[in-house]
Amino acid sequence: MALLVKERYGLTYREAEIYLKENQQTCLECGMIEMPDHNTIWRTMTKLNQPYLKQLNHEVNQLFKKRRNA
Repeated sequence: MALLVKERYGLTYREAEIYLKENQQTCLECGMIEMPDHNTIWRTMTKLNQPYLKQLNHEVNQLFKKRRNA
């Protein structure tokens, strides 16, 4: 989720960390137990490629749309 937030909103790693900490309830609803720091977000990002993240972002957006319309 942290990487999706970073990519979706064009945030830096530190900004993504702050966003997650400010929106903990949403993170908990998505199954996150702990909020990662910016170093953890960066390390994870270096292991994934851009096309994979874009596809994952699309799939998550579809789930949120279904949830909103339910």
